[in-house]
Order: sequence, then structure tokens, then C-alpha cells
Amino acid sequence: MKHEVLNNVDHANLYINSQFKPGCGYDFNLTSVFPVEYIRLQTHYPIFFTHDKENNFYQSVAMLGFEKDENLFLESKGLITALPLSIQRIPFYIGKRTKIENGIPVDEKNLTIDVSHPSVNQEHGNRIFLEHGGNSDYLNHINRVLVTIDENINELKEFSKLLSSFDLFEPLNLSVDLGKNNENFSVKGLWTINETKLKHLEENSISKLHKKGFLQHIYMIAASIPNMNNLIHLKKIKDLT
Repeated sequence: MKHEVLNNVDHANLYINSQFKPGCGYDFNLTSVFPVEYIRLQTHYPIFFTHDKENNFYQSVAMLGFEKDENLFLESKGLITALPLSIQRIPFYIGKRTKIENGIPVDEKNLTIDVSHPSVNQEHGNRIFLEHGGNSDYLNHINRVLVTIDENINELKEFSKLLSSFDLFEPLNLSVDLGKNNENFSVKGLWTINETKLKHLEENSISKLHKKGFLQHIYMIAASIPNMNNLIHLKKIKDLT
């Protein structure tokens, strides 16, 4: 990646041509998802968690494939029907710089662009800036997406912290039989919510989850798991081609 702070001088003539097909910068098997989009995404992708041990933080992710650089939805065109926010924002990111105000370091957020991403060019796609330097409708949309992600990070952290305090996370133990030359895929490094422990939570703990709106998050994540069957189907189709 090559991140630059976006501005209408250096990047005046850039376009973003997002092509959701293999080899165009979307070849990854996991992408971050956030509470605000659980309802929308749970009918398309299986949702699990990854674990940041250092910060004891569980990030919810949509599973797109079984191997590191495998996005099975690219060839099926299924990705386009429900794009996670973390994919919509590519190649833009929220950056941070520290400036000094009255002798005190203050963190300031800014908008950055990965100019090395294959979607970035000077000919085709969505223009970032208008001819005279104003934001395009596309850039306004990107800003809304990034604001939504930024606003949801705190809710996700609180959700993760509460589930962790109730010891509800468990490592995903899954072996997928693809039925081809006895080929199996062991899914590692992912976590899910322990339904048995959830059922046996004390009433006051359930009440805490309910008041925060986190029970709905849990139900949406649980409802997403059957999408593994669709992912397996897409994998089998790919292996046949």
C-alpha cells in the first residue's frame, strides 16, 4: 500500500474504477464488518470474529473464501449485491496525524488514499473531485461510509468487550469436506459465539445484552452461519472450472 493524504491538487485527475473480479485488488478471504451492517450482510456471508490478543479485541469479519487470497464472490458476482462497508471504502482509509495545539499533541483524523490500488487511475470510473476541485457525489458517499465505520468502531469494541467478559467467544473448529480427492479445508484463526454458554447466561447478563441492543447482533451473526453452505458451493464450482 502507498497511502497519501487526499487533496484536490495532487489527486485532481484521479478516478476509481472498482472492478469486482479476480486480480483487481479484492482478492482476500476475510473483510471487517460492523454492527450497523449485520442485518444487511447476514443473508449473504457467514460472519465470524478474529482475535487481537494484544488488545483482547474481537473484530467481526465476513468470510469470503477458504484460502488467504481467495474471494469466491468475485467470480460469482455475488459480492456486488451486498458490499460490506470495508470493501466499499477501498481504496480510501481514515488516517491520523498528530499536531500540536497550545503545546499539547492532538490527534487529527484525515482521509487517505492508497494510490497503489489497481482501481486508481486517470481515465475510467468514478471521478474523485469535480473539475473545479469540489467533491464528487462518489467522494461524498465514501466520506459517509468512512464516518459510519468510524462511528461503529466504538460500538464494536463495547460489543466485543461485553461478550468477552461473559466468556462467550470460542475458537471455530471447522473442517470442510469439498468432496474432491478427499480434499479438506480446516478453518483456523476464527472465533464464534458459544451458543450453549449464551443459553445458560444469568438473567442480568442477558438483560445487559438486550439493553445495549447486542442480542440482535448475536442473532444476526448466528443467522449468517448457514451461508457457509453457499461458500462451500462456490468453492466446489471454482474447483470444477
